[in-house]
Parts: sequence; structure tokens; C-alpha cells
Amino acid sequence: MTALKWIQDGMVAGPESFWAERVLVAAAVHAGARDEARRCALKLLHKDKDLTVTTARDAWPFTPAFMERLSDGLVTAGVPRT
Repeated sequence: MTALKWIQDGMVAGPESFWAERVLVAAAVHAGARDEARRCALKLLHKDKDLTVTTARDAWPFTPAFMERLSDGLVTAGVPRT
């Protein structure tokens, strides 16, 4: 849950960051807060209508392990795969 707090604080500092919101959704899933993750995913999808897990994965050059966790979290929260 500490990670969620850090991400939320970052989002307050940079509210225009879709990247932070994507990470927040995945972190909420992995922290067991799936209802919160789904709410955040719906909010994000409302702002970023073209978001898919594929576009999120293609946007960042992070480690494969990180990207896999991000992808799993986004899918679980309801972000379309493609």
C-alpha cells in the first residue's frame, strides 16, 4: 500500500501524467485493491479513450518483468488488451 500512496502523491504533483495513472491502476490490483483499480481504470479510460495494454506496453522501455506486472494489473482492472 505504500507504493499506492507514493503514486497518488506523484499524481497530485503532476495531475496530467497518464503514465502515473497507469501505474496506479496496476499497483492497486497487485495490492489487492481491485475495486479501487477498476474505478481508477474507468476514470483513466474516460480521459484516454484509445488506451490499451498494448499501447501502454509499447510506450515505455522498462524491464520485461515490470511491464508484465503493469500489463497484468491493467488487464485485471479492465483495460482492453488491444
